[in-house]
Amino acid sequence: MAFSEAVKLDPRLQNFPGDASASLNSNDEAMVQERTREGIFLLATFTRGRAVNVEADVSDASPDDAENVDNATFGQLGAADIGIDERDRSYPLRRWVWVDGDVRIAYQDSTEANGARNLSLELIVFPVFLKGLEASGGPSDKTVKPLLVEQTKQEWGTERKPNPYASNPLPNGLEGLELHESPLQVSEVFPDADMNSTLDETYNGTYRLTNGNDVRFQFLDNKLKAICEDRLDVPPERFDEFRDALTARYGKTTTESLLGTKGWRNEKVNFYYLINKNESTPGKRPMMVVCVEDKQLMWAEKRKYASRPSYHAVPISHTFFVPVDLSRR
Repeated sequence: MAFSEAVKLDPRLQNFPGDASASLNSNDEAMVQERTREGIFLLATFTRGRAVNVEADVSDASPDDAENVDNATFGQLGAADIGIDERDRSYPLRRWVWVDGDVRIAYQDSTEANGARNLSLELIVFPVFLKGLEASGGPSDKTVKPLLVEQTKQEWGTERKPNPYASNPLPNGLEGLELHESPLQVSEVFPDADMNSTLDETYNGTYRLTNGNDVRFQFLDNKLKAICEDRLDVPPERFDEFRDALTARYGKTTTESLLGTKGWRNEKVNFYYLINKNESTPGKRPMMVVCVEDKQLMWAEKRKYASRPSYHAVPISHTFFVPVDLSRR
């Protein structure tokens, strides 16, 4: 669809906020948005005057409405060609992809900590979209850009996602502390630990080791949910050696974020490292940070402090499509 056709079909389309290149008179690059009367948020991306990516989202749907949209989507599209493995997510999410030549459709259903569901359906001309992502106009960082391209290919099923779970056993603690321990057990390992509790008995604490490293830990309902160690004993010139040692012990990293965190996970824990550049603290050198988290307690914390859901309406038809969309399949 041409850009001009889209604007004529839906005059309510607006420039996407903050996108200086978008123009409702554009024959080249544009990004436009709209929220329909049924509560669907639409976002369309145009390249050379043609739509290459259209997203439709409904946020904070009730569980019953979400299931109805799920059923309607599969009833209209049939069985998905690809189911994307989402075990590497930190929250429950399901994603499926349908393939029709260069065009792909992705449907996604994720669950917030408060039980509300976020639903999205995306239509994409994949080769054109990917080419634009790989072009010089995309992220310039030599590390971030290839990762973003690789993750996009995996999200759309053109590359298989690697097993997100580590093949080797992961640690359940650091420096003598183990996840799920109580504040009393921690004080037995670190008698002089600085621990502060809040009114709901959620403890946070720190302890400085004799080698100068700081161990930081957090609790949920008197259970140790996360431990981090600031590895000041590892100077910057040994960062590569430190990473290589972790890889030799735990295998190739299975998780990586655009913020520079790399690590491993399994059914029970997240174990990762990152470089804290300390850019906001003059005089402090970069340091390596290592953390281990209990996945069950991390999710329980999100659920405990999540706000009560305020469900948004979904289309009465429980579908992102209109009849004209389906007749053109």
